[in-house]
Amino acid sequence: MLLSARPIRMLLEAVEAVGLDPDPMLAAAGIDRDALTGDAHQIPWSAFVRLNEAVSASVEHDPARLRAIGAAMGGVPSYAPLRRLARTVISVRMFYDISERWFARASFPHLRAYHRFEAGDRLFIHGTIPPSYEACEAFLHVASGAMVALPIILDLPASTLVASRIDGRTLDVELVLPRSPSVFSAGFQALSALTRIGERADALEDQRRWLDAGLHASERARDELRNVLERLPALVVIHVQGRIVFANRAFARALGFARAEELVGRPLVDSIDPRSRALFAARLRRPLETGVTEEERTEAWLMARDGSPVRVEVSATQGIAFDGVPARLVVGRDLGEHDRLQRQLATADRLAAVGLLAAGVAHEVNNPLAYLLNNIEIAKKQLGAEGPVDAGRADTARTALQIALEGAARIGFIVRELLLLAREDPAPAATADLAAAVESTLALARVEIARTAKLSVHLDAVPLVRGSVPRIAQIVLNLVLNALEAMRHRDAADNELTLRVRRGVSTGVMLEVGDNGVGVSAPDAERIFHPFFTTKPPGRGTGLGLAVTQRLVAELGGEISFSSEPDRGTTFRVLFRVAEEDEPAVVPARASAPRVC
Repeated sequence: MLLSARPIRMLLEAVEAVGLDPDPMLAAAGIDRDALTGDAHQIPWSAFVRLNEAVSASVEHDPARLRAIGAAMGGVPSYAPLRRLARTVISVRMFYDISERWFARASFPHLRAYHRFEAGDRLFIHGTIPPSYEACEAFLHVASGAMVALPIILDLPASTLVASRIDGRTLDVELVLPRSPSVFSAGFQALSALTRIGERADALEDQRRWLDAGLHASERARDELRNVLERLPALVVIHVQGRIVFANRAFARALGFARAEELVGRPLVDSIDPRSRALFAARLRRPLETGVTEEERTEAWLMARDGSPVRVEVSATQGIAFDGVPARLVVGRDLGEHDRLQRQLATADRLAAVGLLAAGVAHEVNNPLAYLLNNIEIAKKQLGAEGPVDAGRADTARTALQIALEGAARIGFIVRELLLLAREDPAPAATADLAAAVESTLALARVEIARTAKLSVHLDAVPLVRGSVPRIAQIVLNLVLNALEAMRHRDAADNELTLRVRRGVSTGVMLEVGDNGVGVSAPDAERIFHPFFTTKPPGRGTGLGLAVTQRLVAELGGEISFSSEPDRGTTFRVLFRVAEEDEPAVVPARASAPRVC
């Protein structure tokens, strides 16, 4: 909000009138004195707040001294228009009324104020700084002093301050007005006022021009706000009591509307998916003063024009003045693009893991391929030799072909497992055999594990879990590779990799992957799940493994945690949800005792 330079000049002149130097205050507020010449110059409300705070500091934040500065305003040069107007009014009440309706509103068009008169010459004044603007208690104390001293301009005693309640945003003042002049004096004053009709007209015209300037400033500020919000890539919607008064292009586009204007006038609730309406209702009841913090960013669901859900992240609702009306600003982020990037990261991580296994997988394929080809050659020789095929040659050929088939089956298994790990997963909400997924993943990583550590596997009897085999395989592989990396600095004989599948303490199925490697330091523990964080040398690792693992676990409704001791090792624990079938069948244990490789 931009203010006319006139009220700033009034404050500075009043400061000088009580014997203070305004220059240090201007410097503290970052205001150039040259910018205060002429009413056409404008100063941001935030700078005016800083100026008032500097004034308050100069009088040691004493409310009485701040009121004295306000009282001094009546005699300063910039108050001349109101003094001219005072000579044309008949009563104190009329003067207070004109001052509030014309003078105060022209000076501070963004503030909210009203007054009422009661019997016994009592006046109640209430003023509010809207939540969308900075609070300024010092300004309210100065304003209360100006209100008390207003009758002095009419050559009357000041009003009596009966009660005052001021905080950072609100002013409530109760005054007793000075006694009206005698009937004779009142008649003379009325006659004098009639002779100054032209003077009153000039004063009112001056106020009209001032009001016009304030109106134009407000319109410019409104247009600038609209333009800024319109260009934001974030989703922006402004509503008044639940009805949309503004939406930017990004919000309209996310909901499938060609033009943002199509949303104006609609109830906001119509654009909210039913599962998130309770959340928005609670935010609507929240006080507008509540500020934005990282924790108040919440995932929610909007509803597009065609009824499809739109996942967004929403910040805390903020109060603003929009077109002169208190409104609520909601800012969100479309998570569709975020989800696409997350899927790309998961794919990159998955392919990186496959790349790490490439040498071992090649060894796993080459061995059975060699004896497959060798035994096919044996069978060929036995069956292709001259003469009849006797029982001995037939048995030799049959055995050779059986061995070849076993080798082909082994190759087929490895290729299928590798494809299962590498492919995109379209069904994250399926059910899976966790123990089987662990075994198949270990089969792929067998060579890599054998190079680095001794392997111990404990697979208890557990129910099926919520999740798909490709996702669970990626989780297991990432944790296994992470554990192996922590032990590469030692000989394989000194390293231990342990995997356990068991029932959770209270619910779910627990996967534990432990190592006796270097452990995790306290500073690294805070960043271990951050994307691209890695302690590996450049060129080794992407820093995506644990970040992707955490996201995959969260998508399956599970939880991941870890414990670690430097130089003694780390254990990651993943708690999977049990599949949602009624009393899911228990999968037989794959091993009743530890298996060491």
